[in-house]
Amino acid sequence: MLAEVIGLTVVVVATAAAVALRGAGPCGFSVWGMLRFSAFFIHHSFRGGWDVARRAFSPAMPLNPAVLTCRLRLRDEPAQVFLVNVISLLPGTVSAGLERGVITLHALDGGPATIDETRALEERVAELFRLRLDGERSAADE
Repeated sequence: MLAEVIGLTVVVVATAAAVALRGAGPCGFSVWGMLRFSAFFIHHSFRGGWDVARRAFSPAMPLNPAVLTCRLRLRDEPAQVFLVNVISLLPGTVSAGLERGVITLHALDGGPATIDETRALEERVAELFRLRLDGERSAADE
């Protein structure tokens, strides 16, 4: 529980710093996005922590470690850096690199669910920073 509180505090401070350093850019910051992001982060922190503990204490040690790459749909560099840092705060995953919009992850479970969860986190970060992901259309486009 303490780790989640510390992690959430770091996320909030990092978000505030990113917003302050960004200045009055076109994207801005969404309070609603922050609330949704926080709920997502807390849920995945507890779920991930439980999953890591279950794997560690299981006699079979059901680990499937892998190094994965994922092309980001986020094109905003500060948002990419924020995403990479948040991934490392979640149990079971560590960001190993970010280069030209492609992240390298080390995960305890290299299955497709890890990439799916990374995509879901990317969507929350985009919502937080009021960004569109590549390939998405806004209501104005339709």
